[in-house]
Parts: sequence; C-alpha cells; structure tokens
Amino acid sequence: MDMEFAGASAFDEALDELLDDAEPEYASVEPWLRACKAALDAAPAGVELTARDVPHAAALPGDAADAVCKCEPPEAVALVGSVLLRTCVTPPSSGERPRADLAVVIPASCVLEKDYLDYRYHAKRALYLQYVADALAAAGILAEGVARAYLEPLAGDVHKPALVLAPVTGGGGAALGLADTEFEVRLIPTLAEGAFAPAKLAASRCNLRARRAAEDAGVTAGVTAGDAVARKAGLDYAGPREGGAPTPKYNHAIAEDVYSASSGAQLREAFAADARLGLATRALKLWMRRRGMLGGAHSLGGWELAALVAALGCGGELRAAASGARAAAQQVLAAVAARGALRSPRALAGGTASVPLGECPCLVEDTAAGVRVNLLARVRSDTLREFECEAARAVRALAARTPEALGALFAGAPARACERFDAVLSLDARAAAASTPASTLSSLETCAQRAAEERATDALVAALGARARRVRLLGADVPRADFAASAAAGKAKKAKKAKGGGGAAGSALTWRAPALVATGSAAVGVVLDKELCERIVDIGPPQSDKRACARFRALWGERSTLRRFRDGAVCEAAAWDDVARAQGRHAIASEAARTVLMRMLPDVPVSYAATELDTVSNSDSEALPALRAAFDALARRLRALPGLPLGVRAVAPVAASLRGAEPCVRGAHPVAAGAWADVDAREGNEAKAKKNKRKRSGASGGSDVLVDRCMDAHEVLVEVEGSGRWPNEPAALAATRGAYVLALGEQLRTAHGVTSNAVDDGASEAALEVFFEGFAFRLRVHDTRPKGDANASAQWHERERAREYASAFEAAADAAPALPGAVRLAKRWLGAHLFDPDAFGDEGVELVTLAAFGHMNGMDGAAAADSGAVPATALAGFARFLALVGGFDWKGSPLFVAGMGDDSGVRQAAERAKASAKGARMVVASAVEPAGTSRARLRGTELARLCALARACGARLDALLTGGFGALRAGEALPGTQTERWLQLFRGSCAPFDCAVCCHTRACARATAMDAIDPALGEALEDEGALAAASAALMPLAKPAGVLGAKGPAKSLLVGFDPVAILARQVARMPGVAFVGWDRYGGGANAPAPQTGPR
Repeated sequence: MDMEFAGASAFDEALDELLDDAEPEYASVEPWLRACKAALDAAPAGVELTARDVPHAAALPGDAADAVCKCEPPEAVALVGSVLLRTCVTPPSSGERPRADLAVVIPASCVLEKDYLDYRYHAKRALYLQYVADALAAAGILAEGVARAYLEPLAGDVHKPALVLAPVTGGGGAALGLADTEFEVRLIPTLAEGAFAPAKLAASRCNLRARRAAEDAGVTAGVTAGDAVARKAGLDYAGPREGGAPTPKYNHAIAEDVYSASSGAQLREAFAADARLGLATRALKLWMRRRGMLGGAHSLGGWELAALVAALGCGGELRAAASGARAAAQQVLAAVAARGALRSPRALAGGTASVPLGECPCLVEDTAAGVRVNLLARVRSDTLREFECEAARAVRALAARTPEALGALFAGAPARACERFDAVLSLDARAAAASTPASTLSSLETCAQRAAEERATDALVAALGARARRVRLLGADVPRADFAASAAAGKAKKAKKAKGGGGAAGSALTWRAPALVATGSAAVGVVLDKELCERIVDIGPPQSDKRACARFRALWGERSTLRRFRDGAVCEAAAWDDVARAQGRHAIASEAARTVLMRMLPDVPVSYAATELDTVSNSDSEALPALRAAFDALARRLRALPGLPLGVRAVAPVAASLRGAEPCVRGAHPVAAGAWADVDAREGNEAKAKKNKRKRSGASGGSDVLVDRCMDAHEVLVEVEGSGRWPNEPAALAATRGAYVLALGEQLRTAHGVTSNAVDDGASEAALEVFFEGFAFRLRVHDTRPKGDANASAQWHERERAREYASAFEAAADAAPALPGAVRLAKRWLGAHLFDPDAFGDEGVELVTLAAFGHMNGMDGAAAADSGAVPATALAGFARFLALVGGFDWKGSPLFVAGMGDDSGVRQAAERAKASAKGARMVVASAVEPAGTSRARLRGTELARLCALARACGARLDALLTGGFGALRAGEALPGTQTERWLQLFRGSCAPFDCAVCCHTRACARATAMDAIDPALGEALEDEGALAAASAALMPLAKPAGVLGAKGPAKSLLVGFDPVAILARQVARMPGVAFVGWDRYGGGANAPAPQTGPR
C-alpha cells in the first residue's frame, strides 16, 4: 500500500480501510430476495417430479433413479449466511460477486420416513431444486432478470447442489421492477426439522444398504487390488468391507440440512449480541481469502468460520479490549494457534461440550430434540491443521504490524497452490471414478472421484511420513451446470395445455440443467520438512515386530529391505540412494510418493513435479559440486600458504557461482585442468598425475578438437592479516597491493604448482587469476581495517560490502536450503525473457528471492525460517518469487529485505531513496545497502513488462502443478508434451523490442541446449554459408586443444571474457537506445535487443 506506517494504529486504520472497500451494498440485493421469496410462495402445490425428468437426480447413486417427489411450496424461505450476519467480504479488485444465501425449507410431507437411506433424500432434494427453478421461471426471473442460472456443489459436495442466480447488471431486472445488484443469489434446499428421527442420523449408523449387505454376506465386493494393498499396509479406506462400516459423512450431509435453521438462529443471536464477532469474522475472511484457504472443496467455508468465531466469543476467548477488527481477529487466531480451539469439543453457545466429536469440536445443540450436530464434520483434519499453522504464522506477523504483514495477510490476490505448498501432486481421479464398480458407487459416502482423492491423500501421508509437515487435499473443480430453456420442452408444455391439462407439471421440463460431475485434475498440496525431505533412508520397524514389518513391506513393496544399522539395530528400511545418484536428493520425496501411489492406486495417473526444471536450474549438473570442492581445496591452501608478508586470514567466496546461485556453471576446462598433474607430481603422486593426464586427453577429445577459450571468472576475496603499514596514498596503495598479489602468485606456484596470472581490472585494483582443478578463480586482496577509517578507499568499501553480502546470503541459505535453487530458476527466467542483467543483477535477484521466501507470510526471511514457513523446494521458492515480483507495488513502495544484518534505520533509508527516485523504479534495500542496491534498477516500461510476465508465468506454473492432465483449471488447453509445457515458462520473445541481433551460439560464454527466446530468430543461422562465415569469424574464441595446451592456460584462455555482454553494453551506450535486453546464459540464439526512445 502507498501509506507510510507510523505505528500500530496505522496498520489498524489500513485494515479497516480494506474491510470498508470490501463491504458490498446490502440494500441492493433485498428486492431480489423478496422477489425470489414471492415466487416460491406462489409455487403450485402437488407438482410431481421424477428422476427421469431431472438429469442430476437420475445420476445419483443408490435408489435415485426411481425417485419420485410430490412437491409442495416451501415451508419457509429464510435468509442465511453472510448477508444475514453482515460479514460479506469481496475486494473490488477480485472481480468476484458476493453471495446472498436463501434457505428453502422442504416440507416434511415431501419425504418419507426412511428416505435417509441410500441417497433417497439426495434425489428428492435434487427434484425439489428443479421445482424451485420452475417457480422462478414461472415468475419470469430466469428469463428476464438473470444472466445465468446454474447448479454448483454445496461446499464441494456433488450430491448436494445449490441453485445460483447471477442477476443481469445494467438494468437487466427493470422489467421485473428490480434494481441492479452486485450480488448473486444462492438458493439452498434444506429440510424441516422432525422429518427424520434424530437417532437415525447418528454418526455411528450405517445408512447405505450396500455396506449392510456386505456385512450380511460376509464378502468384500468392490474391493480393488489397490484396496487390498492399502489394508495390508494399515490404511483402511471407507468402502464396502466386512462389518458394514458407519457412514458419518453421509449422515452429516443430511443432518446439516435438517438442523441448519437451528444453527443459523444461534449464530444470528450471538452476532447481534457482540459486534466484535462480526469484525473478527470479516477480517478473518479477508485473511483466509488472501491465503487461498477460503471456499472450495475440502475447505473451511464462511459459515463454518462464523460458527468457530461465535463459539470462541461465547466461550470468553475474545477479551473486552478487542475492540477493532485487527484485535478481535488476532485473538481468534491466537486461540486457534494455541491448538485449543480446534482440539477440544466446544459448544456453539459457549463452554465445553460434553460429547466430543473427533477433531471437529464446534457443535450446535437443538434444545427441542437434544440433537448435537458437528458443524465442522465435513471439514477434513488436514484442513484444520493448515488453519492452525497459518494462524500461528499470522499471529507472529501481526505482532510486527508492518506494511509487509498487511500485504501478505490481507491485501492482494489469493495465494496460489504453487506458492502455499512445497510440492503439489496432481492426480487424474476421473480414471478412478471410471474404474469404480457399479456395486461400489452406492456404498460410497461421496462421489467416486472425491473418494479417490481422499484415498490418494491418505496414501501420500503414509508415503512421505516425517518428510511432510503437512499434506492438504485441495480437490478438483466441479464445472457448473447451467440451466437452459428447452424448445422441445416448451412444445410439450403447450401440447399439454391444449388438451386441458394443467401447466404446472409440464413446467418441470422448461428449464433444465445437466448433472454435476467432478472432472479435471485433483490437487494435493504438500509442505515438506526442509531437513528431512531429502533423507536417503526411511527406517521402518525392528525385525522383532512381525506385524509392523508386514505392514511396512506391504507399503513399500520391493523397495523395502531388511538392514543392519551402525548401532546394531536390524530394521526394515526403504533406501533411496539410487534415486539420489540418478536424479538428485530433491527427487526422493516425489519418488517415494509415486512408489506408494502406484501400488495403492494403480489406475490413477499421478503427476508429482520435482525434477522438471532441473535442466534449467543446473541442479542435476556435476559442475556446481565440483566448483565448490575446487574452491574449498584452494581456500585451504591459501590459508596455509607460507612465505607471505601478511598471512591469509580468511577466504570469502563472493561470486554467485560459489554460493550456488548461478544457473549455468560450466565444468572444468580441459586446458585449465592441467594444473592437476603438476600438483600431484610435486606431491609425489606420480600414478595420480598419469591418471589425470589421461583424463585430460580424454576430456579434450584429442589435440585437434576445438576448445572454447572463454572461461568464467569466479570472484574470491582474500582477507589478509591487519597491518598499520598499508599506505594511504592511492598510487602507493595500488603498488603495495600489486606486490602482494605477485607474491601470492609466486607462493602458490612454488608451494603447490598452481598456475596463476596477475591482472589489472583497470581501476587500479590488481587481482590474481588462479587456474585450479579446471576452474579460474579471480583473487582480490582485502585488508582488514575499521569501517569508519577515513583513509579507506571506495574500492575497499565495495569489497567490504561484497564480503558482508556473501556472508549474509550464506547464512540465509543455511536457514533455507532451497534458496540457491530458487535463485537459479529466477535468474534463468529473467535471462530467458531478455531482461538486462546489468539492470537486474545477481544480488538484486537474490535479494528479491530472499524477500519472497518470507514475504508471503508477512515476515522477513530469517523469521520465516525460524517458524518453518520458508519453502523447502526450489520450485516453491521460484513460485513465490514470481508472486512477489508480479504483485508488489514497485511504483509506490521500496522492497525491504530484512535479515541481512543490522536492520535498524534501513526501512527509513529505503523510503527516502524511493521518495528521491525519479519515475517508476524498483528499490530493493537491505542492511548491506540501506539506500537500495544499484544491482536492481529496472524502471518504466521494463518494470511493467517484468510484473506482467511474472503474473502470467505464475498463473501458468500453478496450472501446470494443479492441472497437469491436459487442461488448466480455467479450461484453457495446455499445449505440447509435458516437458514442452514446463519449458514454455522459459521461452521468451523479442516482441517488446524494436530490433534484434542474432549471435552464434559459440559466442555465448554460457550457451545451453535450450532455446531461451523465440525460435524464429534462429532461422537466420540456418543458411550454411552464413553459418560458415560466422564460424570463421569466431575462430579466435575456439582453438584446437593441443594449441591451447601448449601455451598454457595463463596465456591461451580468456578469463571473464563474454563477447555477447560486451556487444550488448556497447549497444546500450548508442544514442537513442532506451534499454537493451539480452540473455547472459545463451541459447540457440542470443539477442541483445535495443528499444529506441528517449533515455
């Protein structure tokens, strides 16, 4: 937000402003509610409908196909939900329409005494909903005032639809005398109390006859091979089995309809008595919406949230001091975070309930019949655990009340699944539904697809074990079923009237909707433990526990083996060392999930993204560990180097490649690797020297093979011991530093046989290029002195800043191991989309990514790591990077990155820098550079392009994770193969630029195998003549290995030379060039592309 936070009161005022903006105009929907009620009160009596006439009723399992309902006008039409409690929250930027809920009470005369069995009530409920639609159509509401009327599942339950009316805006209801409204009207059929005996709906009863039949026959019809494996492994799925299991979900689905009026009355009384309940509920709805937890299948809905707040308020959890929305919501979150609010039975009227009902303790008591209904029974326990964890993080963020906390908790678009979870498993549950035997459908408490989703989630919990901190079933979207007038039905109605019959029965065929069917890919979100998710061995029970060992072997199959460990214990274990060698340790969790799911759900295709972007982030390359090992070996030798005027105190890696944040690290150069033989021979290891010589000759492929002369320079800072004898005069200081560099190079040569070359970077800074184990390290000497030393040069301050930054980033990476991988993906994405790396440099990308690790939770990176809120995978960190870049207010606010040192005064300095910045420019500030790093200075058009691309790619990444089986959740088709879909994220275009220059791939110092930009640009290189000419022109950059090896690496290799970067910077300095974009990591074609315009 644009406002400056002067204190805690400013936070509360900003939250109140957000809530005011999100509050709809309730008066606009009241005429529509009255019109709907009048139409239903005037509905004809005695209308008989059959399931054959209503597609959704006919599609229900059990006895639904034979259902007949003699419909009567509703017993009551009552306002319920958020409009009744005045707790609607719909931010204007969301594009959503608020909902006004009407409960249409089905008279008890419409159902029979035993209609609670085998989906009979559900069928009659569907028939009555058609009766409601007919009454609205007869009143002209569907034809005149409504843009769309459709069925949607109530709280994700396909068997219990609701009818939604979307009124036409812009005077559409004028013909009916209805004003415009932003609301949608949802009509929810409920049942009159007393229609069924309360004891028949108890959670312990079995109300599906297929289960009782299985009990009577002593068989397990409908049990698949996967079910058998699951039961041997200790997972007992809800399905037909011996014993006729109770049907608590099915029973609750009926009971909540019967007793909804009672719970609604208690909620209305509670909210009317205490205004703080409404304030807390509205703030919590805004928070849940921002966190992506509100609504949808298997989620906590607004009605359940209101019931929970009322129970806490009546129970005394809200203190009198909680007068504002923020204070009231914070107290509710604190109660939930303490895990007392959701772990102990609690009555809606306050106090502790005497009868616990599992993990969902919020109850409503019907004083007339003495029936207790669990309002949270439909909410899964994994949803409640997520609510508890998010509440704990929100309490911690609210304690600071910073602008970041306000944006992360209340303002902005809902968080996507790819941001909320470390991994997202996508499963095509349609296959499970199609393979479910017909005899099983009528025994399931939910539809076949929902049952498969829950089975997959339970199997995933068993597979990941302690690797997962939380597993959350997100479920599949259910397409809405639109009502439409049928021309044939209209003719049938006219024919019936011509014969003298009544028109009421014929009206049932006038407006119809297809059956609701759960389709598409279901998603399961996983929050991994950053310390355990990459462990190599899953240790099972000891050998002595035969029953537990049998369950473990049933779970893992051939992966399970009996092993003896170092402490002498003999246990069952599942080892993943082969996966770690072949794909990397980050792939172990996904492979464990696939192993179990393939055994327990063999008919369900599963997608678990873990290694899809390895080729992009270089995480599967051996170059990174080889480079780090070479640096560690060189650092040890430098610290122990004798004969220097001042000893080496420390060796700091300041290059991005040395902190694991470089996406394209090239392996050991065959010519530079010649230093190995010299070192081994000097140390007396002649056999190893000969072996390395053979290795070099094989790596080069022969003396005539062309070898690239360009090498990356990995910057290293060598801190020497303090001394008061460093001169202050610049020329003398440069000479002294140069002499030390020469002495350092000589000692490396004499003591270890290491080849080096002293260079001058043109700024009076001597450096030493060291060729060690195939890599080139550029050593810069840094003397230790107080920061306030008036004689310290600008170069000294820059080296000190680089040292502090490298140390702070390394500490952040230790707390969040996925940080370097996420940075590599972010840098590769920026390069692929041709953003100038000079305007968004290494440190700028790293700081923004670090901020993204905690920004989603309203914390800095360090606090987020302490609370376990940082991503455990690089893919999740990259998703948060895209979300932060695309959603942050770069124009109005600086991005403050905490946790990089002493943060006192940094925020104020960043705000001053932002105020002094001209135009729209990004300011990224940290303790290392309080005024904002100069390595992140995108502005204007490029900044707008960055934000738009980040939002688009974030949406596509979420679609790839949650809808990986052929379609996005919005219905858009995903092109190409699975690999091509992922690489589309990194396929840029030159469309925003005025011209493009195609470079030969051999000119790209970090050329990769992936085309990073528009493939059409590569057509210019297909001409053989042009290609030959380009190759001849680039001959100085590639020479035979034998020629280079004869001269030695110091004379033949070009360290830190990047011709494409030089060209791009020269173009950027040309008159009339506004900005230049280029891909520093190369590809099939590389394009420095200037856009002309005023600077």
